[in-house]
Amino acid sequence: PALAGVGSHTITYTYTAPNACLNTAQANVIVHAQPQVSISGLNNLYCENDPSVGLTLTPSSGASLTGPGIVGSSFSPSNAGLGQSSIQLNYTDSNGCSNSFSQVVKVSEVFPVSSIQGFKRVLKSRQYTYSVEAVNGAAYQWTVINGTLVAQANNVATIAWGTVKDGRIIVTQTSLDGCSDSTEAFI
Repeated sequence: PALAGVGSHTITYTYTAPNACLNTAQANVIVHAQPQVSISGLNNLYCENDPSVGLTLTPSSGASLTGPGIVGSSFSPSNAGLGQSSIQLNYTDSNGCSNSFSQVVKVSEVFPVSSIQGFKRVLKSRQYTYSVEAVNGAAYQWTVINGTLVAQANNVATIAWGTVKDGRIIVTQTSLDGCSDSTEAFI
């Protein structure tokens, strides 16, 4: 079928017998196109706490979507579990022609950020050092409200508190896979 291509084709079979008699037979054969199959909206990487995502399937009906984390036509990272898995779409059309599409998806762990260590009761116009427990390979983003971030070295920060009564520190920890968790402390 692949050599003949899509369409209607006449196949001719010719046979010559040992006595030199010749005979032929013909048949018309229809070669149908292989159905197009695809999944849209499915990323290669998710964090375990990401929300479910709706997928667009081609064809939109009659196909079978399977794999860890598949619920109907949605992918749920938390249901899929950690690690790599294969999501597959299989389809057979009314002519009996089949096709499939598969995609490997990785679900990464979200490492919880520890609580912020350091003085919670502070004197105005002074600097204090705060820290969270370091996770190998993680990056840290420090956000300070009603104070000034003086210095930051990954999981450690120095903050100067001004004259405002209430302050807040927010730390976001992001893993190498881009998964993040945050914690905060009120000063």
